Amino acid sequence: MKNEVKKFIFLKGGHYQKELENKLEAMAKKGLFLKKTGSLFWTFTKEEPKDIKYTVTYFSESSMFNPCPTDNQQTYLDYALESGWIFVDELNQMQIFCNENENPISLETDAQEQFETIKKCMNKSYVIPYLLLLMIFSCNLLLQYQSFERDPIYFFSDIMHFYATLVQLSGFLCMVYILISYFFGANRVKNL
Repeated sequence: MKNEVKKFIFLKGGHYQKELENKLEAMAKKGLFLKKTGSLFWTFTKEEPKDIKYTVTYFSESSMFNPCPTDNQQTYLDYALESGWIFVDELNQMQIFCNENENPISLETDAQEQFETIKKCMNKSYVIPYLLLLMIFSCNLLLQYQSFERDPIYFFSDIMHFYATLVQLSGFLCMVYILISYFFGANRVKNL
């Protein structure tokens, strides 16, 4: 459709809640309203600019493997609707709501509980898979090193060994960077 726009949205390691809320609110002021989330590209509709509030919440029982909301999640969605929040979309355990009221009722009141929920969700859907990938890259690098140690001349005679090692080293460093930025970001959010 003509009034739909796809935008690249990269969620950082901690899916920093306030940053995403601010970004969505700034886009709404420009006339772009979130319609559908995706792994990289999110769909927005073009309309008249409005001052809309967004809130991003995390629900640890939610999962991409659950076809329907759990009873607790449905209760939460009902509470949000009664409070004036309109459900927009979800991505894994993250739910996004919008509200046109100037000062809407907050869905999250206890900052510590909110932090613990986000941490639990991120550990479940983010940290464990990246730790597994880090372990796989580490094992592959170890195998490449053992191949080099056994026969350095053969190792350097085949350019594919070099490329494979380079790719695995890049992947390893990327996973280390992502995990470190997540843990430092989590500590930054905790200390706010």
